Amino acid sequence: MRIERCWLAAALAMSAFAAFAANPNQSEGGVTLTPGNVDVVIPRRAPGVVVFAADEATNFLSRVFGVAVPIRNKPDPNRVSIVLGTNAWSAAAGVDLDGLFPDGYVMKTAGRALYIAGEDDPARRYPNCGRVFFRRGTANGVYAFLEKWAGCRFYFPDELGEIVPRKESIVLPKLDVRDAPAMEDRKYAYHSAGEWFDADAPDAKRRKWLNILRLRLGGGTLITCHGLSKMYYVRRFRETHPEYLALDEKGNRVQSPTYDAWIKLCISNEAVVDQIIADWQAAGCPHYINVCENDGAGFCRCENCLRLDADRPGEDFLATKTDRYLNFYNRVAKKAVRIRPDVQVAAYIYSFYRHPPRRERIEYPDNMIFGTVPALGDDVEDSYRQWAERGVKTSFMRPNYLCYDSAYYRGYEKLMYDGFRTARRYGATAADFDHGSGDARQQDFENYVCARMLAYPDKGFEEIADEFYRPYGVAAPAVRAVRERIRANGEAALVRMVRKNPNYRKLRILDDGGNTVDLVPATL
Repeated sequence: MRIERCWLAAALAMSAFAAFAANPNQSEGGVTLTPGNVDVVIPRRAPGVVVFAADEATNFLSRVFGVAVPIRNKPDPNRVSIVLGTNAWSAAAGVDLDGLFPDGYVMKTAGRALYIAGEDDPARRYPNCGRVFFRRGTANGVYAFLEKWAGCRFYFPDELGEIVPRKESIVLPKLDVRDAPAMEDRKYAYHSAGEWFDADAPDAKRRKWLNILRLRLGGGTLITCHGLSKMYYVRRFRETHPEYLALDEKGNRVQSPTYDAWIKLCISNEAVVDQIIADWQAAGCPHYINVCENDGAGFCRCENCLRLDADRPGEDFLATKTDRYLNFYNRVAKKAVRIRPDVQVAAYIYSFYRHPPRRERIEYPDNMIFGTVPALGDDVEDSYRQWAERGVKTSFMRPNYLCYDSAYYRGYEKLMYDGFRTARRYGATAADFDHGSGDARQQDFENYVCARMLAYPDKGFEEIADEFYRPYGVAAPAVRAVRERIRANGEAALVRMVRKNPNYRKLRILDDGGNTVDLVPATL
């Protein structure tokens, strides 16, 4: 808010200096928005994504000014226009999206108008609740404008979480901004993100979905986990080709009796690779294939699959799977690239096989990209370095797998923040984070920190945290303390759970001094 006030003061000074000008709604090179003299402008047949951006702009600006800000289909020369999307008016003003990073936007003042435009999905109708994977650069620009110049904030999915200050004017200096998030794909597993206070309310799901858009998450279409589950191989082949499925330690082909899509495959079987390629071709050879199985155990123990595992003396069966899966991904990638040279083969290096491969460096095709899933206690920097040394591109990451109650851990968001920064240094362009606490009320801070970090990684963690708590005013220290107490209690509960699951001993957190420590005491 302090930065905003400085900008506002400077803009007001410029406006006062040019007060003699004939146009009272135009500062020197910029534009001034005042109640009752502002329109949001889109073409009559604008794409649904742009219509959505216009609705969001007029909704919040009407609340900022206390009077309705209408949507019109052409600029009024006697009023200030906020022109959204790419159209004849933006082209005439010199708005150019060439070379703009996906989900980025251009914000430019010219004449009596502010132009906001970005890459928008031309085919998407007005966005439906729950569907977030579409390009919406113009909407991202609208939210950036509302945050920086109107002072709006979107903390959690309820009007209580929306900060919309009242203003008598918004004075913009001359603007010609090209901005984009640092990560192309930015998302969390919103389908399992817990419930809000009024989960039964008719609009509860929509508000949670809107919060994802307003945090400027999503946009990309890279499916980064469970990709093969969408092919339903258990349902399709349990009778005709059971050899496609993993063999367990009892000699049975692994298949879930309750969840048809939960699969583990016999990935040494070349027929499985051929089936994946055939399914991809049947879908029209889209620009990428996701070859990631479901997470969890159940790996094939047939002789050929075991032969692909690296020899890791002293480590258990699960820790030897990395080389097996890299071999599988490599085979799919080599066959796919012969059919479509620009295809990308994507997969997670999942938790149980996240360790860098032990074998000699493999020359991977350029079309193969990976995502890492580090767990609490992992040295993320060292992991990325080792993967890079072995020639593996790690293009996206999911930083909190194996930490399903992460919303209750003190210091966890700082670990995620540091993990994102490390991933970006090694070239990652996408990231997501899962939820499992089942309580969205404890995840609003996590969501906000991660969303801001993925869009603006140069912001410090404490700066983002302070911004989150600032609307609580004098109560901010107390609210922060209560949240920390909740997380401390969550850790105590986890310590009790270690008697049932020794794997919890591997989890680590940050103490109050910022040091990484064992979550569960070794003496327990």
